Amino acid sequence: MLKRGKRALSPVVSTVLLIMIVIILAVIVILWFKYFLKDAVIKFDKPVETTCSDVGFEVDIFESSVIVSNIGNVPIQSVVIYKISPGVKDREEKERRIPVGGSSVIEVDGLRDYEEIKVIPVLLGEVKGKDTTRAIECDESIGIDVVIE
Repeated sequence: MLKRGKRALSPVVSTVLLIMIVIILAVIVILWFKYFLKDAVIKFDKPVETTCSDVGFEVDIFESSVIVSNIGNVPIQSVVIYKISPGVKDREEKERRIPVGGSSVIEVDGLRDYEEIKVIPVLLGEVKGKDTTRAIECDESIGIDVVIE
């Protein structure tokens, strides 16, 4: 039994539609993956994460202040201070640039209410392929633990 008056899509139109759907799905997947990929941040012509191991610094406590001395050859953009007590780990970032050979006195609120602190440097690096900079917090293994007495 033949039905007249009804027409199907031509093979050319259906092929074009399929190609457009594939292209749209590919763009969606690429944008989704791009969200998860990080830009490479460079300092001294190497990734900033490896530069973190070259940072040398000392930490002392005086009353309610933390004194950070940069004894390495990498400038420190800022420091992150974790205040730690049993069951508590408060994070506080202090925007203090500490040049090579310099030191900085940082006031920390409620310092004596905690048992120890961990000081972690933050370095400023250039985003590869772009004219911008980004601050990168070093790994906790680079940080210095200080017991508060």
